[in-house]
Amino acid sequence: MATRSRESNCGHAEAAVAAIAARFGIDVLYAFGSRAREALAYTDGRGTFAAGGVSDLDLAALPAAGRVWDVDERVLMTAAFEDMFPAPRVDLIVLSEAPPFLALAAVSGELLFACDRVREANYQLYVMRRAGDLAPFERARRAHLLATTR
Repeated sequence: MATRSRESNCGHAEAAVAAIAARFGIDVLYAFGSRAREALAYTDGRGTFAAGGVSDLDLAALPAAGRVWDVDERVLMTAAFEDMFPAPRVDLIVLSEAPPFLALAAVSGELLFACDRVREANYQLYVMRRAGDLAPFERARRAHLLATTR
């Protein structure tokens, strides 16, 4: 898929994200990892998303309250984002199921969509508190792993 210029993308990708969110019941969507800023610029019409490349796009979705995605929905959701973003692949995680430090990496990325900004902010604080509470245990785990590999 060819990259779109800023003019042809303006509003298109943002509307596409909102449509995918409405279709699947996504309350919050983040891009994180190496292509997060590129995804944000593409989504809000400030830039292009380089087609191809070697790096995938990492997305994290928070489902609407009470919503649970089955395997088929997850595949369709990922395919919808792969059609929208010209990355070689989209890796999609479900925030409510993610391990604490992966969730922290996700919410530290770029916010692409939020149905309710208050819920998004509260969820982000929850993830940061959970990771902060577990940080001493994670440091001990990593130290133990390093000590046993020497």
